[in-house]
Amino acid sequence: MGLFAKLFGSKESRLLLAEFRKIEGRGIALVKVGVKKRLKDEIWAKKIWAHMLEEDLSVRDMVFQQILIESKFSLSSGRHHIYRGTLSLPGTQLESLHANAVRELRKSGFLTDEAAKQYHRDRMHIIIEGG
Repeated sequence: MGLFAKLFGSKESRLLLAEFRKIEGRGIALVKVGVKKRLKDEIWAKKIWAHMLEEDLSVRDMVFQQILIESKFSLSSGRHHIYRGTLSLPGTQLESLHANAVRELRKSGFLTDEAAKQYHRDRMHIIIEGG
C-alpha cells in the first residue's frame, strides 16, 4: 500500500465514502461512525467493491446496504429502546433511517418487493422484542 492510500484510503474506499457523504436524513448521525469505519477499512471496502462489480450494483446501492446493516445492528442492540417495544427518539430516527434505506434499495431494484417486506417484518420484530 502506498503512502497516498495510507493517508487517504483506497480508491474504492474514497468513492464509497464520497457517496455516503451525499446521503442526508434523520438518524444518519447514529450510524455514521459504524458505516464510515467499515467503508474506510481497506479490506471491507475492497470486499464491498468486489461484490458491487460482481452483482453489477451502483455505489449508492452499496452505501445504502451498509446503512441498512448498521441501522439494523444498532436497533437490535437495545440501546435505543425505552422499554420493550418502545423506541427512544434516537431509536425512532434509526427506524426511519432503516425504512428509508429499504425504500431506496427497493426503488433502485436492489431489493424485490418481497425482500423489502421481509426487512420491514424483521425491523418490527426487532422493535417489539428488543429493549
